[in-house]
Amino acid sequence: MLRRSWPTSRAEIVRAPSLSRAAPVSSNSGVTGRTEPLANITHQPFAVPAEWGTPISDIVPDINLTVSVVTALGAVAAAAVAWRAHQQDSARERANDLREALLQLIDLRRDAISLRREDPDFESVSSTLNEKRAILLAIAETLAERASGSLSAEDWITLGSESMAALNYGLAGKCFTRAVELASPDDAYTRAVALRELGQYYALTTTTDRGLEDADRSFGEAVDAISGITDSFGRFQTGLTYEMWAFTTASRLGEVDQQKIEAAFQCYKDAEAGGFPFAEDSIKALQSRLQSSAPDGAARENDLGEAPDPATSSQPDR
Repeated sequence: MLRRSWPTSRAEIVRAPSLSRAAPVSSNSGVTGRTEPLANITHQPFAVPAEWGTPISDIVPDINLTVSVVTALGAVAAAAVAWRAHQQDSARERANDLREALLQLIDLRRDAISLRREDPDFESVSSTLNEKRAILLAIAETLAERASGSLSAEDWITLGSESMAALNYGLAGKCFTRAVELASPDDAYTRAVALRELGQYYALTTTTDRGLEDADRSFGEAVDAISGITDSFGRFQTGLTYEMWAFTTASRLGEVDQQKIEAAFQCYKDAEAGGFPFAEDSIKALQSRLQSSAPDGAARENDLGEAPDPATSSQPDR
């Protein structure tokens, strides 16, 4: 009896005769049939039936190509993530550097305020302080541009305030505008301060009707932002907004708006009744300010006694 030996490897399958044709049987096997020498038997590669699907030999190259593409894309994605993380770390570092520069600017302004004009060294000291501030402000502006996406509304407000103090109105306007854009409606105090500073900027740096309209709009939005906060601090901030609104627009109107002054007094009184510690001092300061009849107009010199630079006094694009 013949024993069938099945192929055990892919090489044997390729070398095996086709299953679709029967090999002639030798007469020596005891089976009747025509004898054909084995040398005359044609060997054909193993034919995979169509119903079995695509041969594995045809699939392997596609699989290898797919794996290569996926690996390459994974490497690119990993590199992109690493680059993005590096950029974020760099932006955070620049933001922290900016805040350090802002703290130094605040210290310089404090030193400038403490100077006395009767001091014999006033001119030299104020000049030195102003040179330091100009350098720090330039550094802060560069850092702010590079770390813009990592800065908060408070950062922009502080940089804008320091720019206003240095009479760099162009930078101040950009900073306050950016602060308003970033301030969340859910953070009423920050948004109110940003709008208030922007309103003050418009009132002090423009001479057109549009500038006054922009100032009124910004101050009005600042009041609206905190109108719903009735605690002592909220009332104090609302009073401060009304006071700044009244005096910064006075030079354009020719007089102080008494309705806004009355609103400021009422807010300060509400804050005092609520126990806010600075409300009483604010009431006295406002009374003194009214008696002096010296409303704030456009700034003529900074806190170091220097006139503004026309090159830095332009408004931002709107």
